[in-house]
This record gives sequence, structure tokens and C-alpha cells, in this order.
Amino acid sequence: MNIVTRVLLVLTLVGLFALATSHPSARAEQAQFSLAVGQSVTVGPYTLLFRGMTGTLPAYDLYRGSILVARFPTSAPPLNPAEYSYGNGNISIATTAVAPDGSAVSGTLIAR
Repeated sequence: MNIVTRVLLVLTLVGLFALATSHPSARAEQAQFSLAVGQSVTVGPYTLLFRGMTGTLPAYDLYRGSILVARFPTSAPPLNPAEYSYGNGNISIATTAVAPDGSAVSGTLIAR
């Protein structure tokens, strides 16, 4: 095997390795929601359930399939009380409106 053949073989193997390990581009999915207490919205594998109000903040449970993965608000107060995130920003919940009596919310759920 001469040097040119070896270089081509190595380049081919490197190219195949790069193709095998590349990740498909992540596409964000989102849903606008208007939920009453006990209602939910699903985006991709995530389901967001509105539990009501905790003080002045909307309270949500986030499920992946049937497994509870997060409960909002968390013990750490959010920087913006209208926005929650989970999993390094993989899930964003933005509450845009709350009914005066706290019985319903509107907003956007984004899954990346």
C-alpha cells in the first residue's frame, strides 16, 4: 500500500466517523396554551399541567411521558417570574396572562 492509498483510506475513515457521530439539528417545537386548573398541553414528549397558583406565581408540573421531571415554581425564585425553564433551557415556559382569580393562565411552551 503506497502513501497516497493510506492517506485516502485515513481520510475516508475520518469522514465516515464524522458522519456517524454527527447529531441531527435540534428543532424547537412550541405550543400556545390557555389552561384552566388541571388542564394540560403537550409538546413533543413533554406535557405541562397547570396546578393553580402558588402565591402570585403559576404552578406547573412538567412530565416527560408519564414521569414527573419538574415542578414549578422551584425552590429557587426565577429571574423573571413569568418564565420557567428546565433541563439547561431545553424547555421554556412563558406565562403571558393570568386570570384575576388565578383559575387560568395563557402562555407558550417551547421544547428544544
